[in-house]
Amino acid sequence: MTSRKRADPKYPPRSGKENITQPVFASPRSAVEALSQIQEWGKWMAGIQTAALGGLGAILLEARKPGACLSDGERTCAFLSFLFLSLGLLFSSWVLSSVASISLRLGLADTRRPAPAKGEMPPTPLDESPDFDIYEWPSFPWVGGNRVSLGLLMGAQHWSWFIGLVLLAAFCIQFFR
Repeated sequence: MTSRKRADPKYPPRSGKENITQPVFASPRSAVEALSQIQEWGKWMAGIQTAALGGLGAILLEARKPGACLSDGERTCAFLSFLFLSLGLLFSSWVLSSVASISLRLGLADTRRPAPAKGEMPPTPLDESPDFDIYEWPSFPWVGGNRVSLGLLMGAQHWSWFIGLVLLAAFCIQFFR
């Protein structure tokens, strides 16, 4: 595994391409705001996944009535949809629980400062550092969690969610045609 070179605080990245190889410069205040948004989006994703799993269950209960039979394609799509949506729900719970862990490790000393009023200068850019790129932080500090960054976890969450919903749509198209 290659290690990423450390970003130079004097030259922040200017384009998305540079952000692939360098951490994002962030302040503690922006890291706390990002965690808040991650938590809100994670709750929405978990709600959508739960509703999708409930809808899949309701359709499958309807299919158990006498005279109804699922084709092989419908069974495969239903099973894979259930698998990916459940996996996405597991990742959602992991992301939501890691938000609290990262918040505790972030420390709130710098974020208790009031925001600058209109017309005032913002805090010095010394507060910004690649060390506050929370997407690169491990989700939990214990041994196994050190290998899984929040960004990787969120990527797995989103892909599981997307694939599960696409497979659910494929199942519904086959089932209701």
